[in-house]
Amino acid sequence: MKKIISLLVSNCICIVCLAQAVGIGTNAPHPSAQLDVTSTNKGLLVPRLTLAQRGTISSPAAGLLIYQTDGVPGYYSYNGSFWSITNTQWSSVFPPDIFFGAGNVSIGSTISVANLNVTGDQLIYGSQPVLFFRPQTGATTSQIRFQLTDGSNEFGITHFGNRLTLGRMVGNTIANDLIVASDGNIGIGTTAPNAKLHINTNMMIGPGNPTAGYALSVNGKIISEEVRVEANVWPDYVFENKYPLISLTELESYINNNKHLPNIPSANEVKKEGIALGEMNKRLLEKIEELTLYIIQQDKKINSLGEQMQRLQAKNH
Repeated sequence: MKKIISLLVSNCICIVCLAQAVGIGTNAPHPSAQLDVTSTNKGLLVPRLTLAQRGTISSPAAGLLIYQTDGVPGYYSYNGSFWSITNTQWSSVFPPDIFFGAGNVSIGSTISVANLNVTGDQLIYGSQPVLFFRPQTGATTSQIRFQLTDGSNEFGITHFGNRLTLGRMVGNTIANDLIVASDGNIGIGTTAPNAKLHINTNMMIGPGNPTAGYALSVNGKIISEEVRVEANVWPDYVFENKYPLISLTELESYINNNKHLPNIPSANEVKKEGIALGEMNKRLLEKIEELTLYIIQQDKKINSLGEQMQRLQAKNH
């Protein structure tokens, strides 16, 4: 009976000890291995433990290998400080929680929606730290996106061609809310800024809401050394011969009835609508030129009366 058992063992399992090397299934264990298991139709089964059971292992040796059956299942090895998983689906290092799976890497959690997923704060440290975003060959766009947990209120930064774009996400595209061109020009409301700051939309400075129809609304004071207002029409027409200059009597009647000069807004109109500097300067100059005409008329009348008085005085003498 002993001979039969020995024959079966030698045929099914060959264990050879050569220079302290052990071979199972082979009579020539590899010299670099302490244990060489050879088979063409069977595998090696290591101890299978739950996560709780793994935690009961007292003083595990570095290199100890087990298969964990729950939690994140897989082959775990102990490196002398912590356990790390080595299966091909998910692998985790404790600490600092780094997971690998399906070609993705996740740090701080098992969330896997991109090639690199980071949960928590990040620090890039160095004497001159640099973070590069470079599209692969044939691609033209690099993006950084920001969003809330539910995916709402999403914003992004895009590097496309010769410009950098910052804006809201509209569908899967970052809106051109702010543009930084390759020449350093910044554009708001335009994709082709022609100045260091090129704004092609309405602006508001100070509290409140912008006034509709105006490019710039300011709630506060403005100080400037010079303001240039362009005007297409200037009141030289007052000096044309056909200009309808009303008489001083008509002007007096208008002032008595309206309490302001003709073609000049009233106090209530200014309070409600404000004034346009260019238009108001034009109207004020119109009044000055009309006043000049009135002075010339009165001067002529005074000179005429003076001549008449001189003739009367000469006749009386």
